[in-house]
Formats: sequence, structure tokens, C-alpha cells
Amino acid sequence: MKYYLLLPIALVVFLTSCNETTEKGFNAQYIHNFTVDIPAGATEATFSQEELIDVLSNVDISEVQDKITRMEFREIQYKVWEYEGDQGSKVSGAIKVNANDDTNIFNFNMAEDSLVVLNLEQAHRFITVDDAAKEAIAAALKSDKKIKIAVNGMVTETPVHFVLQVITDVRAYAEIEL
Repeated sequence: MKYYLLLPIALVVFLTSCNETTEKGFNAQYIHNFTVDIPAGATEATFSQEELIDVLSNVDISEVQDKITRMEFREIQYKVWEYEGDQGSKVSGAIKVNANDDTNIFNFNMAEDSLVVLNLEQAHRFITVDDAAKEAIAAALKSDKKIKIAVNGMVTETPVHFVLQVITDVRAYAEIEL
């Protein structure tokens, strides 16, 4: 009997039975628009808001959620736009990244700056995040699939209206079958 004819069939059966996997990355960008409206004569010219980032709101990441091996926090940036108010008004404050349980992981202090100047800038300002904070944010994303972005601050003149846009970029890595 010619057993060499069975060799290709056995090879095909063997190769199709192997579950080979590879790591694949999935990028996601989360855009948060914090609208600040402080009327004239307000007793306090401060603002404080918070939004949740749920990485599973990204369809691609949601589809592989049980296969995620690691998360990477890539960058965070901000921009002021839609400013209406006094030409001399300035803003200062903080942009924070908190774990889902409200534990603060990273804090960026915004130095006092003109709202008019910030509004006129075309580009977003990138925030430097050290490696230890990136790793802590990534760990929080991997364990809870959620983090919180919080903004707070004060303005020097009222009335004001502006949008403080915060953009975060993350990458999820998952083991995908070939």
C-alpha cells in the first residue's frame, strides 16, 4: 500500500487542529468635551467635572474583551475651544486620571493661561505622562476596563463659556486565533 499518499492528508489534519494565536493591537481614542458655563456675578468662578472612559465602548476592543492580555495608555492631550467671555479672562486648574474607584493615578496642573490664547491655538496641547503613571493607568484599564477623567479649575473673570476637550489614546492587546 502507498502510505506516502496519506502523508498530505495527515499534514492537513494536523495543521488545522492547531490553534495558533498571535497578539494583535487595537487602538482607541476617547474624546471628552467638558462644557464650562459660569454666569456673570457667580459667587464662585470654579468648575469641576468628571467623565468615565469605558474601553469596552470601543467595538473592536469589546469584541476581544476576554482575550485582552495587556493595555497601553499612549497619550493625553487637551484644547480649549468655543470660548465666549471677557478678553482678559484666564483659567487654571487640573486634569486628572483616576481609577474607577476614584484613586488618583495622574495629575496635570494647568498653569494660569489666557482663555483667548488657548481658544486661538489650533493644535491640542500634549501632556507629558511619566512611565510609572502610564503603567498604573494601563493596569487600571486592564483590571476594570474603566478609568475616570476629571477636570477642575477656576477662571478669573465671568461670565465665561468654553469647552475643555480632553483626548486620551489607549491600545489594547489581545491574543487572536489565526
